[in-house]
Amino acid sequence: MKKEQDESGAAKGMSERVEADSESRVEIDAGGTIEEKLATALEEIAELRDRSLRAAAEFDNSKKRMERDRLAALK
Repeated sequence: MKKEQDESGAAKGMSERVEADSESRVEIDAGGTIEEKLATALEEIAELRDRSLRAAAEFDNSKKRMERDRLAALK
């Protein structure tokens, strides 16, 4: 039961981060030279790639943990 709550809490945290990202994108489009915009976009891409990899790793760890718990319950 606690693990389900932890996972739902993680999902809530991720949705809050997505909302924050939407707000930061508005600031990114606020002007500057093409080089500045490109640098900002590349930074955002790197950050999003990192978040994506972390989310995939977290999902994989959750699957492994659930499998261990299932096997332990069967024993």
